[in-house]
This record gives sequence, C-alpha cells and structure tokens, in this order.
Amino acid sequence: MDREVGSKATDIDDTALDWFTRLRGTASAADRAAFERWVAASPSHRQAFRRVQSLWSAAEAPGSRVAQEESEILSAYLDTMDRARTRRKARKRGAVAIVAGLAILSGAIALERPNLFQDMRADAVSARGERRTVDLPDGSTVLLDADSALAQRFTNGERRVVLLRGGAYFSVVKAAQSFVVEASSGTVEVLGTKFDVRLSNDEAVVTVAQGRVAVTSPNMQRALLEPGQQVRFDTVGVGPVRSADLAASMAWHEGRFVFYQARFADVIGELQRYRPGRLIIASAALADSRVSGSFTLDDPDAALESLRSTVNFETYSILGRLTVLR
Repeated sequence: MDREVGSKATDIDDTALDWFTRLRGTASAADRAAFERWVAASPSHRQAFRRVQSLWSAAEAPGSRVAQEESEILSAYLDTMDRARTRRKARKRGAVAIVAGLAILSGAIALERPNLFQDMRADAVSARGERRTVDLPDGSTVLLDADSALAQRFTNGERRVVLLRGGAYFSVVKAAQSFVVEASSGTVEVLGTKFDVRLSNDEAVVTVAQGRVAVTSPNMQRALLEPGQQVRFDTVGVGPVRSADLAASMAWHEGRFVFYQARFADVIGELQRYRPGRLIIASAALADSRVSGSFTLDDPDAALESLRSTVNFETYSILGRLTVLR
C-alpha cells in the first residue's frame, strides 16, 4: 500500500485515513512496514495520522451506540422473516457481528445510511434534506420531515401507521374508524384532524393544529389535546399538556427550524436530517448547552456556521462525511 506523497493536505489526510482503516483491519507485516515508511517520510504524515486517531477516539463511543441501535433493528427485521425460536439467538449474534463488521470495514455506508435496516421495514422514507408528502389509502396525507420513516398498517378496516423515525404532519380525513399513529411505544388516536408527531431520542412530541387528539403512553396514561396544545410522552408516561407556538413548532413544514432554550444536541439532531454524513458531539458539556434561534433547513452548512457564532465550538471533518464538534 505504498503511495506517492500527495502535494495537498487533503491528499495526505486521505492517505492517513486509508492507513488508519487498513491497520484496524487485517494488515500484514508488509503493510505495517510500508506504513512506517510513509509516516517517516514527512512530519506532516505523522501529524495527519494523529489527527485521524484523535477524531476516531472522539467518535468511537457514539459510533458504538449507533452500531448497537442498528443491531437491534436488524435483529427485529430478521425475526419477522422467521419466528422459529431456536434460531433467534443465532440471528441476534449474527446481526451484531454483521453491524460491527460494517462499522469497521464499511464506515462510509454507516455514515451515509445509518438507518438502512429500519428503512427496510418502512413503507415510506424521506431522504436527508427531503420533505415529501405521502398519500395514505384512506385519503389522508402525511408530510414527512427529512430523514423520516413511516410504516402503514391499513388492514381489516383499521387505519394505523407507525412512525419509525423523524417527524410527520398528519392531515387525517374523517371516518368511522379511528386513525392511530404508533410512536415511541405509545399511540396517538384521532377521527379527523391535523397534528404533528416528532420522535426525539426516546420520546415523542405531539402538537395539534386542528381537531382533538388522544395520546396514550405504554403504561396507559392518557391525555386529550385541543388545537394549539402540545404534549410529550415516552415509555414512562405522558407529560403535562402545554400551550404550543404553532408557528414555531411547525416551521419545518416550510423549511425553517425555530428553537428556544433547546439542548444543543437536540438542535444538531434536527440539523443532521438535512445534512449528508454524520455529526458527532464529542463534549458532554457542549451537548447539554442551551441555544435559541432559527435557521433555514435547506442550507445546513450555513446553519452550522450560525450555531458556531452562538456557541463556542470547533469542527473537525474527515473526507466531508464525519464531522466532530467539540
């Protein structure tokens, strides 16, 4: 794997990343010797390799969480293919092994399509940077936010969908059967109305624009929402019903994100839906800091720069696919 010394810093960074990936795999003695010659050829080579090592160390823990999340999703998908109990444990181990291998040897796939296996379970998926409208069999429509996924369960007269990821705005036509959205292990039930559902970490946020909505958590706590109200719920229960700023909560419909005293990590999570590659926050203090503002979602790089003017952080990029914030 001997390579000519690049005349540009980007060439050196590319080579350093190639060496780092190779050495973490099954590098031979000849490969290691060639690597030592490349490092010794120039101080800039050693500096570039150390930068890659530093960025990997900062991203390794978050990357492990991503791999674990995908292993759970892949295991669930395989279980739907065959319910044979005797084979489940083997599939689970195989899923973890497959994802771990992809995380090491095919990092680009994990960065660009971290929700690949979840998308395989969905009937409608929006790409990063894409907002799309989905027509449902009953005449209702769903506006999917970027990087969102939805599964349909319209069977035996039942109107039911599952929000697997991201956010969605539902315009539900009136019918005798209730319309049910499953999200974060709970349900949102209506007859005919317009409302917003957004998944964030392990909770769901429901905001009502028109009509009435009933929210039920897994432990059967229940809340009724009127227009202009919002509630959060998770596996523990349903939070208090609050008044919502509809213009701010639903600004994403028009490509804007408005936030007030929000966790930096949550803001970055929303921005991630509109930006290729992956954003990793390496500092817990930075992740928990509070920010307020608004930006257009259709220019995520400008939005990231706007955040930098508000919060003091630095960015480190590898090949434009992985960006570490610290």
